Amino acid sequence: MRLFSDFVESNELIDPPLIGGWFTWLNNREVPSISRLDRFLFSPSWEEHFPRVTQVALPRPLSDHIPLLLDSEGMRMARGPFRFENMWLEEEGFVELVSISWGSYSFSGSSSYVFSKKLKALKDSLKIWNKDVFGNIKESKDRALEVIHSLNEKEGRLELSVEEKASRMDAKAEFARLARLEEISWHQKSRVLWLKEGDKNTKFFHRMANAHKKGNYIRKLIVNGALVKDENIFAREIVDYYENLFYEEEDWRPLTEDMAFKSLDLEEANGLERVFDELEVLEAINELNGDKAPGPDGFTIAFFQKCWRVIKDDLMKVFEEFFAREKIENSLNATFIALIPKKGEVVDV
Repeated sequence: MRLFSDFVESNELIDPPLIGGWFTWLNNREVPSISRLDRFLFSPSWEEHFPRVTQVALPRPLSDHIPLLLDSEGMRMARGPFRFENMWLEEEGFVELVSISWGSYSFSGSSSYVFSKKLKALKDSLKIWNKDVFGNIKESKDRALEVIHSLNEKEGRLELSVEEKASRMDAKAEFARLARLEEISWHQKSRVLWLKEGDKNTKFFHRMANAHKKGNYIRKLIVNGALVKDENIFAREIVDYYENLFYEEEDWRPLTEDMAFKSLDLEEANGLERVFDELEVLEAINELNGDKAPGPDGFTIAFFQKCWRVIKDDLMKVFEEFFAREKIENSLNATFIALIPKKGEVVDV
């Protein structure tokens, strides 16, 4: 320790005050030992660039060491559009909640229109439920950590009572449950389908999700040979490009009456034209990956898989209507078009 102190002094390293505690290590014995082993050290020149940086002692949920945060007042991300969170499916009673909400909606019109309106209404109900009941995972984790941190801090001065030790154990269990939900959420956002949650990969999923966000951003666009950086202009150009691409002025189609094709037998032809049955639809849904990115409505395949018994009657009416009338609500048939540049960062339209 003398050699380490000499090194700190000779290099004029700064050890800023520790906020939120007096020690960084605590064992879990009946008579605890405490010490300040961990710390941030930096040079005076580095401090000139980050004058407001602080080191903060964070709650210690599991390890003997207190996590330290070098706080430089980071940025906050804006909220995105509605996306169904697969972690909600882990909440006890969630399917029953969906069942009650789904049964309370009343709309008139075609089956596909009613189904799309119910999905939209459910989305609004889930937003309210998530805010008022389920809550913010990060905030809930912070509350659990505050309990743990407060009792850990007290244990450094006084012996904890039996009730306080039990309260800390409950807070640790709650923290573990919330950490599990958080991992499910970031796994869904990361779209890393080859790696399943459950092995404490939250940080990796988080990095992958952020990488996707960066990769999905278009910085510039070449329009008719000219480089465009204005988002409003190239957004309009992209829409015009695809409207023209899928627009067709001519009505003519080649005739096929005199062409010979290999035909299906009667049984195969009847099989293609039969009514969709419930088992067939369910098997198709279950074969899909529940963590796949949701469509424009924000609902993942996992929602349809888990809540099948709630939505199946309305969904089967959509298939029956499509079979009979060959029409479906536009919103149910909508999708996203993703622009994927093969070389460099410039998209050419």
